[in-house]
Amino acid sequence: MPQKSMPQYVCLLKFSEGGVRAIKGSPQRLQNLKNLIKDFGGKLNNFYILMGEYDFILLLEMPNDEAMATLSLSLSSGGSVRATSLKAFTEAEFKRIVDKIPETPFSKSHG
Repeated sequence: MPQKSMPQYVCLLKFSEGGVRAIKGSPQRLQNLKNLIKDFGGKLNNFYILMGEYDFILLLEMPNDEAMATLSLSLSSGGSVRATSLKAFTEAEFKRIVDKIPETPFSKSHG
């Protein structure tokens, strides 16, 4: 039987002023984050440094929303970054969601 995948999340991170001052410690904090994700039963799929409004993005899987909220709050409570977490849906999940939308006057095609 195929294993059911965990919910997916996008976590956008911004350095705090203190995080910028302690930038040299960021690689070790990233390793600590990877360990914390694993401790919460999750999996980090991708990590990227960004140019623009946010400094980093994490693409990860967590067992549930509560685990993700705990991780997000844990990240922010450290003081080096501020985290914004978003639940992400796959294309297959998107299709199932759209298929459940009932026909209404609002769902008629306008094209």
